[in-house]
Amino acid sequence: VCRSAWGLQVQSVQELAVIDHAYSHYKVRVHAFACRWVGGRLIKRAEHEPQWVPLVEMGSYPMGKVDRLLAQVLDRQEGAGDQRQRCTRIP
Repeated sequence: VCRSAWGLQVQSVQELAVIDHAYSHYKVRVHAFACRWVGGRLIKRAEHEPQWVPLVEMGSYPMGKVDRLLAQVLDRQEGAGDQRQRCTRIP
């Protein structure tokens, strides 16, 4: 169980993807996990108002390259469960 930067306590359920991406001066490897909420309260910040957005609508929101790649991975996994009805929080 870990606490997210948004104040939520979550438990990792399954690794969804590992995304490698190269920027002009460095590379990143992002590990994405499906998590279950186990406690905590969402911290609202002045600079970002968090929203719960259906996965099917994620493509209409602005996001960085790595976030977009992750959204595409989640969209492709639709057949493995009813992923389109699950929601993802975005700032």
